[in-house]
Amino acid sequence: MSVDTQNTPRTELVNLVRLSIGLRRGMPENLLCNVAPHIGTDGLTYVQELATYLDTEDGLHSEMTEQLGVVIDTIRAAITAGTRQERVQIPPERLIGCKLAYDTQHVRNEAAEALFTALPQIVAFHSAVRQALDLAEALRVSMQMIAPDGVNQ
Repeated sequence: MSVDTQNTPRTELVNLVRLSIGLRRGMPENLLCNVAPHIGTDGLTYVQELATYLDTEDGLHSEMTEQLGVVIDTIRAAITAGTRQERVQIPPERLIGCKLAYDTQHVRNEAAEALFTALPQIVAFHSAVRQALDLAEALRVSMQMIAPDGVNQ
């Protein structure tokens, strides 16, 4: 017996939803434990609201992606604010044609480093939810185009 393993749009949607649900599982804890202690008071409200939303609401909604986007922007702004540029001397053995040169190195403070570490999981969750919602909308519009009167053919 052979099973057709063709990746249809519906199976792709199910896989994206499954990924989103998996990433969502630990998200409130990630936000409250890894982000909230290191974010300023302005961004703390957004982080707490998103954590509460994820705890109380089911499903995937466009409102969730909007809140995730705001939190991601807030985290990125805090990382930028907690990062300074430091001038460091380039080792002489790496230099050609000169004896002294400097480079710029970005140094994050402890809070910015913690936020930088927490950010990829939040961005991955946002991306998975956005892709799932986009694919669901594409399937809905496609079905509407195929059967505009609501009758599936």
